[in-house]
Amino acid sequence: MKKKALLVGVSKYHPEFEFLPSAVKDVKAIEKILRNSFIGQFAEDDITILTDESEQKIQAEIYELFVNRNQDDLLLLYFSGHALINSKGNLFFAATDTKKYEYGGELIESTAIPASFIREKMDASKSEKKIVILDCCFTGAFKNDNTTKNTVDIEAELGGEGRAIFASSSTIDYPFKEDKELSIYTSHLVEGIESGAADLNQDGWINLEELHNYVTSEVKKNIPNMTPQFYAIQDSHVIELVKIDTRLFGKKYISRTSPLFKIVLRTEQEVDYTKLRNLLATQNWKEADLETCKVILQAAGKKENELLLEEDINKISSLDWRTVNSLWLVSSDGHFGLSIQKDIWKELGRKLDYETECELGNRLEWRINKTWLIHSQLSFNLKAAKGHLPCLGVSLVRLPGDIGGYGRFPISSYIAKRFAQCE
Repeated sequence: MKKKALLVGVSKYHPEFEFLPSAVKDVKAIEKILRNSFIGQFAEDDITILTDESEQKIQAEIYELFVNRNQDDLLLLYFSGHALINSKGNLFFAATDTKKYEYGGELIESTAIPASFIREKMDASKSEKKIVILDCCFTGAFKNDNTTKNTVDIEAELGGEGRAIFASSSTIDYPFKEDKELSIYTSHLVEGIESGAADLNQDGWINLEELHNYVTSEVKKNIPNMTPQFYAIQDSHVIELVKIDTRLFGKKYISRTSPLFKIVLRTEQEVDYTKLRNLLATQNWKEADLETCKVILQAAGKKENELLLEEDINKISSLDWRTVNSLWLVSSDGHFGLSIQKDIWKELGRKLDYETECELGNRLEWRINKTWLIHSQLSFNLKAAKGHLPCLGVSLVRLPGDIGGYGRFPISSYIAKRFAQCE
């Protein structure tokens, strides 16, 4: 498989278009990522850079990118600059020599790159891994005075088999805002890749869907009404674009082929278990235990930092209890999980009293020398006692006093009882 990239950035335009200083900087930032031997893994000769070039030069390089390619070649086209709409609603991309007619302000189409040209070249290419990333400013677009339409149908303009299309926005009125030196969209794209934060399932690779989800989340924190777009056909969304530079992070990675990622995250309360799964995938037991407390409270309809009472435990659906248990059980290869705690509770006589609670705490090593541990004293590794985690009792209702921090009722025993009912 070969990997080829064409990165186009246009900052300088004729006076009728706004100058976009960050466009060329965007290209350099993307180039740096792709050339990184631990991240993008593109060979130096396989990346073509065009900055402030003419329409003719850009079209020629687009042709070269897609022609004479093999089925498994990965082809990437990145464009940062102005996108234009003519009076018929067709999409074009502006080059440094793109112009408008003096009267009427209509685009001189022969001076811009039509989206139809790019689509035709992608249609003719044998590659089934074609990626287009558009970080475009639509403020210079021509809008027909007879229509109120302010969106661009990017999927219709560029979509098709064997490709995935990213767009910073589909709205004509979206401004090309800059975040420091880069545009907002490219800034978060680069940040997500370089930091590894876009590797949402933490398997060491960032696929296209993960990248889009990460960038969209970050962009909306800055510009709530800006909605990045992503269009993919069939399995294009899972194309692995870049790796994570594991030298920079103290993370462990689990392959997405692991049974952990095959678990269906079922819930009746719309609880998002993705973060818990990702933490368990890297065996980050401490943070996973804290996250388990959060999702359990959500499943019970409680707010963060509230106590979990008996009636709350019974409100949590069997689906949610089983999802949490499956994630812990699979990620620890059967060493941790609610089902293990339940089995020990059954061995102790299935009672719901504080004496049984103490015996359970002793067996699970939550209680040492008749003293209940606090969360920071737990063992967050596989050398801990079987069933040691998740430790909901200590984590959710730790209170001062001489009753061991368990409040007024044996919470772990109640959880074990409820889980037994879910089987």
